[in-house]
Amino acid sequence: MKNKYVLSLLILLLGFPAAVFSKEKSSDNRTATLTPGSDQTVLLLGEPTVARTKNLTQKFFPAQKHPSNPVLQRSEKWEGVGPYLWGNRLMQDEKTGEFRMWYITYDYAGNFYRWGYATSKDALHWTKPDLGIEKFEGAVAKNLLPLGENPQKGTRSIARDPRPETPSHRRYLGVRFTYDGEFVSFSPDGIAWLEYPLITWHVPSDIIHVMWDERRNCFTAYFKMWEVRGTHAQTNSPLHGKPFLAYMSTYDMTNNNNGTTSFGGPITHFKNPGAAEVMRSNFVLRAENQGADDGGGTSLSGAWNA
Repeated sequence: MKNKYVLSLLILLLGFPAAVFSKEKSSDNRTATLTPGSDQTVLLLGEPTVARTKNLTQKFFPAQKHPSNPVLQRSEKWEGVGPYLWGNRLMQDEKTGEFRMWYITYDYAGNFYRWGYATSKDALHWTKPDLGIEKFEGAVAKNLLPLGENPQKGTRSIARDPRPETPSHRRYLGVRFTYDGEFVSFSPDGIAWLEYPLITWHVPSDIIHVMWDERRNCFTAYFKMWEVRGTHAQTNSPLHGKPFLAYMSTYDMTNNNNGTTSFGGPITHFKNPGAAEVMRSNFVLRAENQGADDGGGTSLSGAWNA
């Protein structure tokens, strides 16, 4: 065992189960990958990390819904069809331990997404505080949060900046989708936001999640991509009439008024193994019986779809 890094975990139960983590090969030739001092993220009790075990059984327990669900229901007139949540819009206050939730609601009238705020001490019983900072139909709305331009797209994703040197008015970062691009905003407390509509990047995705990445020491955004499908419609190309599929973060399109649509934009080519490659490309697809999406006006169904 000389010059070997070994970590032993002993669980004082009947039979003294034990797991040993090592850089050396185990008796069944499994090679552990845990390297003390490395910044590599590993699952401590994962099979590739455990060299050998004794009297130890690994079990996985699936998550179960709490019987109190749903813990947040529609109670305000502005909440449309009711609250819902996805992504990293739930945080715990570092000082008070209170849970803070920025939730989304949808209203079919006007294809409107709004966002509200709620708090809880146990994540089961939620309070919608009387903020009184936004109006709905001329009356002050209890816990409705305001937005800037394009207020119908209230799907703002937020993250807290943990760096001590960050100015207090930029403690929280917000990013939300609009048809003019992703809008960036900052807030000192998660309630009062200042949006910068000139700071945008064009990723036409209403599903976007921004977070602070401790390993990279920077903000990281995750968003869905367009899956563009159709049929090639370039008569001077050997691909004419063949199926087309591309994964794109954004694209420009022009209706040619002859049953075709021209596209241009970055196409992501996934490789396994290996990193994906992004290359800008132009292509033409058949366009017949095209239908509009939920409000942007772009045709997303028909001979080609996305």
